[in-house]
Amino acid sequence: MSPGPLRHIPSLSELLENPKVKILADRLRPGDVVATVRVVLEELRAEFHAATSEKTLPSVSELAERISRRVLEQRPPRPTRAINATGILLHPELGTPPWPDGAIRALDEAVSGYSSRGSGASAGANDVESNRVVQQLRALTRADDALVFCEAGAATIMVLEALGAQREIIVSRGQVIQRGSRYRLPGLAAAASVGLREIGAANHVGLDDYRDAIGGKTAAILVVHRHDAKTADHRNDIPVEDLARLAREHQLPLVHDLGPATIVDLESLGVQFAPRVSNSIAAGADLVIFSHELLGGPPCGIVVGRNSLIKHIEQHAAAHAAFLGQPLVGSFAATLDEMDSPDRARANVPLVQLLTASADNLKNRAARLAPQMAAADAIGRAEVVEAPGYLLGAPHPLGEMPGWAIALRPSGMAVEQLAKTLRDGNPAVFGYRLDDRLLLNLRAVSPQFDLELVERVEEFGT
Repeated sequence: MSPGPLRHIPSLSELLENPKVKILADRLRPGDVVATVRVVLEELRAEFHAATSEKTLPSVSELAERISRRVLEQRPPRPTRAINATGILLHPELGTPPWPDGAIRALDEAVSGYSSRGSGASAGANDVESNRVVQQLRALTRADDALVFCEAGAATIMVLEALGAQREIIVSRGQVIQRGSRYRLPGLAAAASVGLREIGAANHVGLDDYRDAIGGKTAAILVVHRHDAKTADHRNDIPVEDLARLAREHQLPLVHDLGPATIVDLESLGVQFAPRVSNSIAAGADLVIFSHELLGGPPCGIVVGRNSLIKHIEQHAAAHAAFLGQPLVGSFAATLDEMDSPDRARANVPLVQLLTASADNLKNRAARLAPQMAAADAIGRAEVVEAPGYLLGAPHPLGEMPGWAIALRPSGMAVEQLAKTLRDGNPAVFGYRLDDRLLLNLRAVSPQFDLELVERVEEFGT
């Protein structure tokens, strides 16, 4: 093709001065917009070079529209509000239920400007919020002292490294486990330069196995709680009280790693799978490590226990880099404020409300919503079906709870089409497929979102 039209292609600066492109550059990252303009100009030149017949040059406004569309298509998608109907309370792709109102307010206050709250998550003299957290954890767990780290894996590494670097820690072979993607015990021990002295068989360990393993290189005894309480080998675990006596006989610390645990009596509210931190302290554990999943506030890892051991960990150089930082310390303190009693936790912590919702309550809600969804044009049938919920999902499900769901059979379309449309809306609705139905599990859906859930299904048929 003749080079004539190429001479009339707008320049980079001319396109950047176009109002539509200029607005994008002002609102987004200017460098990204400039890069996109260059790419579009290069594509345009290539089109004209490759053309075998006369080709009309797009106007500046047409090119600006092409650039605008390309920039917006290339932007990473922003998170949108979602209704979690997967039945998994802490879904890896959907985040968590709302924090307590007080925790949200504390976070807002902490990021709104300067404050005199302090600057760390250890119990420093000027650390106002951290001292408050320590006092709360002492009262709620009956432990001497406490530390709060940025996550559970960091808490475990700091404990192992402070107690046993270059030495051995005894652990039952059946407790060398993985919890989720961030907690794999062998990897954490390696990061702490600690050797794991695995004892017993995968499905059985006796007190003599622990006693026989104690030697000159032993730094501590570690007990790792497994939430698979239905398995026979879990029922055969040595009681913490017996291990505490053995540890004391040999002047060794006993560390109990609970994973997700509670500091309030959730069992009285019907939650049976949650270990309680104060029970481990009462049983004689010198240190207890646990994570945030059952607390309903910001992510963190907590260590409570004997004052001398806590101070030893706190003085470890690497610990200071892993403490929970501001502004989350204030939010965590506000979350702990709601843990005075089971009733207060249920009244003010959304996660606890979802955990403790009865199966009958979920069934009644599903029975009320199903006929409304069945009336939508795109839904052939909506049935109420029994469906369990979980605190955490695959690949390591934790905390199974009875529950109910609405099973939607679409009319004249694939289940995946219905699922994708619900996911792509606002709010996004996430369910899960079971055979030829899309299940909307109500375990993780607060009742205040029931109407929106119905409206999103009704929109699909309009």
